[in-house]
Amino acid sequence: MVMPALLLLCLLFGAFFHAADAFSAEIPGGMPFPVQTAIVQENGDPIIGAVLCAFDTDCTLLAEDAQGFRLSLKVPYGRHCFPKRLSLRCVSGDCSFLNGSSSVEFGEEREFPFFEGSFGRELVYRQRTKLGSVLLIAPDFINRCRMPSSMLRRS
Repeated sequence: MVMPALLLLCLLFGAFFHAADAFSAEIPGGMPFPVQTAIVQENGDPIIGAVLCAFDTDCTLLAEDAQGFRLSLKVPYGRHCFPKRLSLRCVSGDCSFLNGSSSVEFGEEREFPFFEGSFGRELVYRQRTKLGSVLLIAPDFINRCRMPSSMLRRS
């Protein structure tokens, strides 16, 4: 039952991606880029969103009123390989990514499972309950070491 829902989400993201691309405008940090996201909960309906983000700024993908989640993304600007940072806050309590933190740096990954609780300063391994996954769809250039020249800042 989860697989048809994920397929539907992928199709919706594709439609959002093409629609958001048509609304790109020039801004000081270069051209904005569309990002679509979904939080697929283990026990609940998926939450989806689509926004335009800019380089070197925190981009809010989902606000806190999105059923108890706040999700943000920061994509550094540059011509070299820089990791992107995804941050998640669960209003209902403590949650974290696989690394035990509320934020994760990533390269080409597009799916990020998140769990109840965090590692904190515990000395023993603790099994955590999976709450769901964050899915991202963004242009391919944010995963490459070099951006296309059309996306570079103009002097």
